[in-house]
Amino acid sequence: MGQDTRSKHKYVRWEMEVALEKGCRIIGINLDGSRYMVDATCQPIIKNIGAIFVPFSPKIVAYALSNWNMRATDNWSYKDEVYQQLGYK
Repeated sequence: MGQDTRSKHKYVRWEMEVALEKGCRIIGINLDGSRYMVDATCQPIIKNIGAIFVPFSPKIVAYALSNWNMRATDNWSYKDEVYQQLGYK
């Protein structure tokens, strides 16, 4: 999610609606490097749906794709230990 994501809400919302309808995994990728959901840039449609949020970085995105777990509610993020195991500080 980036600063301009909100301005493209029509298309982003449609993509998210289709993904949710199809039961796709939802992984929020933060362009600002945040490891958590950023309220200011997150589209409302994926708030509190059980999605995971990670920063835009190859290792953690690959990890999220392989170790994904959609929860029933409440967005979540990996603990610092996961990032440390992947070589992040």
